This record gives sequence, structure tokens and C-alpha cells, in this order.
Amino acid sequence: MKSSEKRWLLIAVTTTLSIWGVTILAASKSHAQCTTCNGSFLTEKYTTALPNWTSVTSTCAGAVTVGGFPGRVRFTNAQSGRSKRVWRNIPTLNYDDWTAEAEVRVTGNNAPAMDIIAFTSGNLDPWYNAIGPGCGSGPYTPTNQDGIVAYLSSGPAPPTPSNPTSAACCPSPATLGYPWFFAARAKQGTTFLPPSSPIMLPPLLGITYYVRLQRTWHSQGMISVFDDAAMTKHLPDSPQCFEISPTITTLNVLQHGVPPQGSLFRVVSATIDNLRVCSGNTCPLTLTPSFTADPDYCPDTGPPITVNGSATTGMPSDEINHEWLITECDASGKTTFNPATTWSQWYPGLAGPYAFPANLYGVNGGFIKCGKYYLVRLGVQNCGNRFVSTSHVIRIKCNYPC
Repeated sequence: MKSSEKRWLLIAVTTTLSIWGVTILAASKSHAQCTTCNGSFLTEKYTTALPNWTSVTSTCAGAVTVGGFPGRVRFTNAQSGRSKRVWRNIPTLNYDDWTAEAEVRVTGNNAPAMDIIAFTSGNLDPWYNAIGPGCGSGPYTPTNQDGIVAYLSSGPAPPTPSNPTSAACCPSPATLGYPWFFAARAKQGTTFLPPSSPIMLPPLLGITYYVRLQRTWHSQGMISVFDDAAMTKHLPDSPQCFEISPTITTLNVLQHGVPPQGSLFRVVSATIDNLRVCSGNTCPLTLTPSFTADPDYCPDTGPPITVNGSATTGMPSDEINHEWLITECDASGKTTFNPATTWSQWYPGLAGPYAFPANLYGVNGGFIKCGKYYLVRLGVQNCGNRFVSTSHVIRIKCNYPC
């Protein structure tokens, strides 16, 4: 994230115009609008365990249950070391983008580990099978099942921590050398994709946190954690991005539980409540494409068409992919998007100085000819925003100098 970006600036005004069915930002201030999810796809209040929920128990201590009054998922001294979870079928999530939000309150115990929101392609454990006969008995083999999970864990090397050393080593989020943290990760079949960077918990227990898990587009996800119900006040490390495989397409089970591969010293007491799921990205994050371009060019006789997108900014990351496009238009920018007079190309990484290929110019047989106007567009993506663009209209002069 560039230093000029404000970390939790989520809302700004944009001016747009519609060109061939694509929204083009007429100015470079393209901050996204952010709203909380209203549960239009799925709302879960956890008021009853039946008939929706199935419970998977184990010989390990404690329990994970659904229901009661008030309705919640309750982790009661739930010990890791064997699959202990609840799951239910849900409608299949949108492949490209969705938003899920839930409340989680951790009240105690030692070096906790728990799956807060787990969407999977079946009802196996999100992570592992425990093959051994008893609690904490390995070996553990990955379940062959896709998943996207927001979780709580702890350890000295987040987000892939080592196991705790005793049953009383790590009773607080502020345990020296063994912090507690939120993170997110995707799993493709038996392959674990890289996790997000951690979002550290403040030192106090009994605080309600508001977790937002998003698939922002087919290959990117994001986790955000807030300490207010309006979801406007991020924790200091929030949000964080993580990678999703585009082949993860059929997520139709919701799960909450503790990991079977975790140490027996991991024990958690917590509640989860008020899950809401929406199709679409209800909270895209700031991404501001910006580039410089001269108003006049004459590439047939003078310098080529060069632009510079180095001023583009975004959060929680700068652009990870960018697209340059040029198409014939009129003086006001109106275009028919004629394939014969349009060219575009995607590139990985940051937008910077760029020269359009010489084979596009009229002198080399291309469609860019003098006496005409062209719309030049820069489109960008980051993990929190699928596509934002801005454009300039340029004129191709027939006489040098331009």
C-alpha cells in the first residue's frame, strides 16, 4: 500500500460514464462504496440445531453445539485433536464473488484454534481426517474437498503457527511470544493455498469481534475484522488478502468447529452468532487508477503514444493486475467499441510507464490514424476490488510537432 493511502478510507464519490456496457471512471478518484451484508443470500441465527445442522463429535474434551437461548454456535472448552464441528447444507455460493459476516466472541482457554466461517464443497472436515484411534492420534491426511475458511489460531509464527507447549502456556491473546490471531485460507482438494497474513487480537478476552470473509473475485479473497457492529473500525492489521484457486466453484456447506490436526493443548471457549451471506462484493476496497497522457500525439511522424500509470493506488494492496486499452472514439469519448479499432492487453503487477505497440500505428498498418480521437483506458485489480478503470481522450495529429 502506498504511503499516501489512508488505511480505512472506504468511501468516496465517483463520476462515471457508460461505454460499451462497461463503467468507465471519468475521474481518478475511484474509492469503492462499502455496506454491511444484509443476509440476502443466507441468514443464520442459530436458534435451533434441527433439522438444519449435523453435529460431528469426538473423544476429545468439550463440545461444539448449535442452538440454546439465545441461539448461537457455542464452543465449550472445545479441545482440538479430533474433528469436532457442526455443519449444514446451504445454497451453492456464487463462483465469482460473495460476502459473509459473523460475530465471534472468545471468552478464554489456551492457545485456541477454531473455524469461524468455513464454506466447503462437502461435509468432510475442512482440513484433515484423523486416522488414529483416539483424541490427538495421527496420522492426519488432508480431506479431498475444496474450502474457504476464516479462522482463529495462535502461535509464535503466524499465520502458520507451531503447537503450544502445555495446557496452560497461552491463556491470553497477549501471551508473550504466542499471540492469538485471525486469518483466512483456501483449500483446493488436498492442496492448501497460502494463508492470509494475521490480524492480531487485542489483549482483552470477552470482546465481540465482527468478521467479514469475502471472495472478491475468482482468484482472490479478503478477511476483515472489526470491533464495532457497524463494521467501520478495523483492527490494526485488518484487512488482509489471500489467494483462491479459480477451480474452487461449488461451495455448498457451512461449517464451524475445531481442527482435528491441532494439539490437545489447544482449547477454546467462544460463541458465533448472526451469520449473514450476500452474493456479490458488498465491500470492495479502495482502488484508484490514475495515469497521465498527453492530449495530442503523432506517432506516425514523432514520439509514440506513451502513458504513465504510476500514480495508481489501492488498499489493502496496490494493483496486482492492470489492463491498457485504446479504442477509436469521438472528441467527447463516445465509442462504438468496434473490434477493428480497439486493442487491449492485461499485464501482471503495477501499472507504470507504458508505450502502446508500434504495430497499432497507421504508418505500420494499424488502426491508429491521424485526424482521429481515441479513448485510452487503464483498468486495475487488487484483492479487494475486481475491476476499476479510468480513461483519457487523446487526439492523433497529422503534423509534427505535436
